[in-house]
Amino acid sequence: MSSIMRYPSEFNFAAFSIDPNTVTTKHQRGVFLNTIYKENGTHKRVKLQTPLLKAPFGLSTWHTGEGEEDKHTLSLNLAPCDGNEDAVKNFYEWLERLDAVIVQHIFEHQGELFPTVKARGQKMSRDTIRQLFAGYVRTSKDPSYPATTRLKVQELFGKFPTIFNQKREKVGLEAIVKGAQVIGIVELGSIWLSPAQITASLRLVQLQIVNEPSFEPPEDEDVFMFEHNGQFHDWAGEY
Repeated sequence: MSSIMRYPSEFNFAAFSIDPNTVTTKHQRGVFLNTIYKENGTHKRVKLQTPLLKAPFGLSTWHTGEGEEDKHTLSLNLAPCDGNEDAVKNFYEWLERLDAVIVQHIFEHQGELFPTVKARGQKMSRDTIRQLFAGYVRTSKDPSYPATTRLKVQELFGKFPTIFNQKREKVGLEAIVKGAQVIGIVELGSIWLSPAQITASLRLVQLQIVNEPSFEPPEDEDVFMFEHNGQFHDWAGEY
């Protein structure tokens, strides 16, 4: 079942956990940990709508090698846009709390997750794990820059996430330009874990670009138009 949440306050942290089983990558360089959201006995794929956020660099693309698909990411500033301080603050704090849960899980299960460390009779502190961790909230060493969150922009079943402009027209990935203001629907991605680094990213499900000078935000900027089965909807709890 898939559940779309409009606000972070709808997320039940008691239903959130980390799958104890790891998934090994084909290159054997690390493992993935999957997140679990189980509420009232039902597993759900949770999707959450972001507040209006700025994409300072636009879409980032890099080539992984011959025969490999290009990878795309989208960094979003966790800073207010057009007076939405409360919405961004709530989203930021939700991401920080998720990061804390992940760090705690890795700290408690590091013996299974880092067998080489265990074999040496060592144990990492929470601070050490936090230093290895690039989580949902990523802060800059320069305090003049806002924190960001990174979205993976991936193909799913042969299709990239649907991108709309403010006219509700479908556009391509190239429309996500530097400085664009966007509202997205995202879901929690897998956690990548290796001896050198631990990373967690959100996965983009759908995006609305809001960046033309003539655009006037609606009174409730959190209302996101998304498409399902060829129809546009203001909002729905399930889809």
